[in-house]
Formats: sequence, structure tokens, C-alpha cells
Amino acid sequence: MPPHPFYEVSADKYSKKYFYDALGRVEYVCETMPTNQRNDNKTVWRIIKKTYDGVSDRVLTERWADGSNKMKFNPTLKTTYTY
Repeated sequence: MPPHPFYEVSADKYSKKYFYDALGRVEYVCETMPTNQRNDNKTVWRIIKKTYDGVSDRVLTERWADGSNKMKFNPTLKTTYTY
């Protein structure tokens, strides 16, 4: 399966929530419209998962949940999606 696309967005356009792995690296980035930022348990977010090179800690991939950049995901279920 080819890698999912990643699109950069202006930081001031979306509210973001970060989740970290055991090594303190950003593993998931969840984005939503500012009006939805307190809705952690609703499907109004889009989620990006990052993977890292084990040697240099460089980001290897950034993939959308289920291959979609639509705001239809729930951050509390982030580990249940396909990346």
C-alpha cells in the first residue's frame, strides 16, 4: 500500500492536540476547528501518526488515520485506526 499523503496546514487555522510515545516524541497529532477543541470524545478531528527512525529519531512517515484528512475521527480512539 502506498504511503498516505500529508498536507501541511497553517498552525493558526486548527486547534491541535499532541500525544507522545514512551520516548517523549510526538506520535499523534490531532487537529480540529477551534470551536471543537474541547470535544475530545467526538468524531470532529483528523489525526496524523508519525513514525521515527530507530537510530537517529528522524521522522520517517506522517500518515492520516484511515488514509483520510477529513475531520471525522475521535482522538480517544486514535490507536484503532489504520495508518
